Amino acid sequence: MMRSYHFRAMNTAIEVVLGSERDEPELELRIKQGFARSEQRFSRFLAESELSWLNREAGKRCFISEAMLDVLSLSQHYMEVTEGAFNIFILRSLQLAGYDRSFEKLPQVARATGTAGLEIPPVQHVRLKLDPVMKSVQIPADVAMDLGGIVKSWTAAQIASSLRKWWAMPQGLVNAGGDVAVWGGAAPDEPWRIGISHPFGLPPEEEAVAELMTGAVATSSTLRRRWQGAEGWRHHLIDPRTMRPSEASVVQCTVAGSNLQDCEVWAKVLCLRGLEEGAALLKKNAPDLEALLYTKCGDSYLIQASSPKLELAWHGLKGVKTG
Repeated sequence: MMRSYHFRAMNTAIEVVLGSERDEPELELRIKQGFARSEQRFSRFLAESELSWLNREAGKRCFISEAMLDVLSLSQHYMEVTEGAFNIFILRSLQLAGYDRSFEKLPQVARATGTAGLEIPPVQHVRLKLDPVMKSVQIPADVAMDLGGIVKSWTAAQIASSLRKWWAMPQGLVNAGGDVAVWGGAAPDEPWRIGISHPFGLPPEEEAVAELMTGAVATSSTLRRRWQGAEGWRHHLIDPRTMRPSEASVVQCTVAGSNLQDCEVWAKVLCLRGLEEGAALLKKNAPDLEALLYTKCGDSYLIQASSPKLELAWHGLKGVKTG
């Protein structure tokens, strides 16, 4: 028997599907509480969150929670393995571009904040000073962090792991706004089918589908979280080299692999770096992942894993070039 829960948290739609014969009255509450705790801790839009406090204390060494230590350690890892393409020190650029409140509260035309013409120095070489033993961190005094590029997948992965280990759910799906973790198959011998919305509006029956029993899929796009600014359309994917919304060729990327955080981060990196540079970086540093990319001109490409770690099948790839 499949049970499903739908709600909103972390400014996105959440879907949880579980295969179980047991009736667990408090399970939905526990799932919602897990997402709520992450939002309260990691949101840049809540003045009382741990993240907002750390940004106010920039330049000082601060003791942090176990959860924050885990997310910041992962962030440091991804900044290194993506060679600076992924970066958490982009908050001021997001605010300057007009993304200074949760997306659903942005006006139709967002006004850039701060001083006109203000240039923010590139941050691709900025690093955290983490002390895992003392559970403390020091961030440079002249930067501010946004963890939106990783904490959604981290939370979904934490929830999925808890459902598998502590609630003994044999089958499940956790979807946090397109960051999807699955396990056990939709049925004992039937994989989960994850539909990939086409960025330019193909009907659902013509869209690509990723099939996998256990694993993860994450999608990032420059066409979803975007708004009209004084200089035209802006989006939320900031290039750490320019500190401006990326102008790369890729408008949407879906990455599939065994680890959800890997998938979310690399989907963003491919949107930031574009087809040629992004694909080369993926093949070099994450050869176990596969990526489906759509470009501004309407072309689509499948970057296949050279060292696959999961059973994965794609369908609906008519016209997609492989590499």
